[in-house]
Amino acid sequence: MLHVRGEGNPVPAIARLCQETGWFALDMSSAEFLEPANPNSSGWEAFRDFRDTVASQSEASAEEARSGINWTVVIIAVLLGLVITIVKLVG
Repeated sequence: MLHVRGEGNPVPAIARLCQETGWFALDMSSAEFLEPANPNSSGWEAFRDFRDTVASQSEASAEEARSGINWTVVIIAVLLGLVITIVKLVG
């Protein structure tokens, strides 16, 4: 199984590899075999779009989580300050 990473289009290189070795490549996103003489990059493009969408959602979630942690720290600090102030006033 060949796992592809990166930004470029790997389909022409995979097609050439299949032509030269007699191997077959199955595009897992479309469940179709790659035709070395007429390679179709639509499966790679669809995967790349999906990957980029998931990555951007993941980054947004991570930023939201970091933002939430910062607010939690601020709230705890304010509450601690209030408790200290109350203890000083009562004591």
